[in-house]
Amino acid sequence: MDMELKKYLYKAASMIAASQDSLFKVPVKKQKEFIESLKEPKDLIERSYNQYKCQRWLKSWRVNIVTDIGSILLLFYYYYLKKEEKILNTEHFNGIYLGMDVTSKFIPKELRDIYANIKNISRTGECLSKNDKKIIKELLRRYPLSFEFILKCLIKVRMYSWIINVYSPDAIIVSGEYSYTSSFLTYYCRKNNIKHINIMHGEKLFYIRDSFFKFDKCYVWAPYYINLFKRLKAEPNQFVVAVPPALILKGTYNKKYDYTYYLGEETEENLVKILQILMKLKTMGYKVAVRPHPIYSKMILIDKIFNQKIEIENPKETQIKESVLQTQNVISLYSTVINQAVNSEINAIIDDVSDMGRYKLLYELEYRFVVDSRVSLVSKLIAQ
Repeated sequence: MDMELKKYLYKAASMIAASQDSLFKVPVKKQKEFIESLKEPKDLIERSYNQYKCQRWLKSWRVNIVTDIGSILLLFYYYYLKKEEKILNTEHFNGIYLGMDVTSKFIPKELRDIYANIKNISRTGECLSKNDKKIIKELLRRYPLSFEFILKCLIKVRMYSWIINVYSPDAIIVSGEYSYTSSFLTYYCRKNNIKHINIMHGEKLFYIRDSFFKFDKCYVWAPYYINLFKRLKAEPNQFVVAVPPALILKGTYNKKYDYTYYLGEETEENLVKILQILMKLKTMGYKVAVRPHPIYSKMILIDKIFNQKIEIENPKETQIKESVLQTQNVISLYSTVINQAVNSEINAIIDDVSDMGRYKLLYELEYRFVVDSRVSLVSKLIAQ
């Protein structure tokens, strides 16, 4: 039953995510107007609720109705019917990082110096104590008709409760500023005398999905991101600037390519334009490659467009560190890899040709590197 339900929830979440207005579809002006219309939250729970309202505003009313209906049924199941998992073994760790091993490289040294014994876990069990139920009842009392909000908080509490019971951590470390449960979970952790800490692990633009959050500490890559998150109404006193190992790539690799293009979720039309850029570089005598994003890129389209024309680097076979260090120049529209290249003193190039509309929007979205003198443009490259 649980396995089938989890599969259903994953599928439903994927469909909802696909139906949401993406970063580039919602005008920044409208986002700013909406976020300014919300009152300053009086506590951590209201912070989470404000972030929930921002994310709900980004979705269509049809999606909101469907998720509300589904949430009513699931809320009943997770609160009353779901069996508690037996905790057979316990072990203490200073910190629990809830994430994949590969993203643990974004944990900065400054944080590891505080919590020397950090365990990475990508999956948790679930449990719900009487005290946990009291906290959920408080949400029900304050927001009785916000079924999706309460359900998501309930599911996260079940996970955190299990972590606390099994590992007795001093801190729970996540990369979850995008989750509207984040501030509520800080409240929950404080109830259990545990620190709730966030680490940045991906590039950030002005997007009200990432609004209002509050952790005990939030580690960001540069002062720029503190100012960005403040404009997104995140609590201002939580931030610590620390550059993680994942951003400073070190090692000796033979330079395999002159230019590597790092893809995201481009359309077929954009991929064709990217092919034209790379083919021009190829005719100029350069060795070029394209690297799909392991999650967002559509491999069927990439194979169709680039196969037998441009070398396609397999992200499952070549780690991102090796990929960046074996190329002379990194190209992308916007990506964490631009940040990695700049911090690793590798040439970084923003694509201002294949999707001019999105490139222009990067200024409105306050993308850090469109105004960075260390980064050049594809238009200047191919004009040579």
